[in-house]
Amino acid sequence: MPRRKGHHEGIVSGETFARIQERLAAGARAPIRKELKDLAAQTEKLLERIVETDNPAVVSAYEKKVSALESQRIILTEQADNAGKPRYAFDDVFELAMRFLANP
Repeated sequence: MPRRKGHHEGIVSGETFARIQERLAAGARAPIRKELKDLAAQTEKLLERIVETDNPAVVSAYEKKVSALESQRIILTEQADNAGKPRYAFDDVFELAMRFLANP
């Protein structure tokens, strides 16, 4: 059936759109997860150094660094959980747009 210019049916189904969104979200999470692995490796190295050293000042410095890495890990974990998710739900945005269009 020939289509007229400006009149198109849906190109992808809702299911296909959801799969595309999930793949995009997974792609957005991948670099964050790599950084989380790097943080875990750094933390492990610092913990090994803490065990090996006897100097209290060095132990204190290493503990501060481990604490900073742990804080960064928490932030990155939260970012990974939220990566690829829309800021607002589609239904909420759609409803707002329809109300706006209904009352110009």
